[in-house]
Amino acid sequence: MSNLPPITGLILAGGQSRRMGRNKALLTLDGDTLINHAIRRLYPQTDHLLISTNAELPTCPEASDIPQLADSQIDVGPLGGILTGLDWVKKHSTNEWLITVAVDTPFFPEDLASRLWQARTSEDRIIAARSGTKAHPTFALWHTSLTGVLVDFITQDNKRRLMGFIEQQPHCYVNFDDSIRNPFNNINTPEDLARLTRAKNSLE
Repeated sequence: MSNLPPITGLILAGGQSRRMGRNKALLTLDGDTLINHAIRRLYPQTDHLLISTNAELPTCPEASDIPQLADSQIDVGPLGGILTGLDWVKKHSTNEWLITVAVDTPFFPEDLASRLWQARTSEDRIIAARSGTKAHPTFALWHTSLTGVLVDFITQDNKRRLMGFIEQQPHCYVNFDDSIRNPFNNINTPEDLARLTRAKNSLE
């Protein structure tokens, strides 16, 4: 956390997992659940951690005190979780920044927070990850000043697209193209889980 301001972390684990057919946060990879993989990877990058989920999740013993937050806005996708996280930070913390990650992406960078922070300018209010030409908007730093405009966007924009909101705000992207594998490979189906398990084993 050197050279970083105090940052609150938020694991987005509130998706409906239609293609998987069950809660992705509780899928097992390498002997542990995806929610615990995310906790152990994000926790060292933050000074406080939250979980966005609409169903209570069992977590590793060392994470039993992490607040689990239900979305304040229903059926608006990850924007609902981000809004709930930003609102929590404003009410319960003096931190100005929230970093979000998706629970279904177990190999996200262990230096995600520091690399996003280093790329920001004083004007940026969102700093998001990208690999190649593909943006990964759920992996981003969000300034707490966005709460009001995010409420307005959710209320007024019928599509409620995460990328649509980002493009309307001062933002930048950070490329993560220097990894052996794409750190943002995510799990949507049982086949994806099997593929990532094989990829992990091949690197060990």
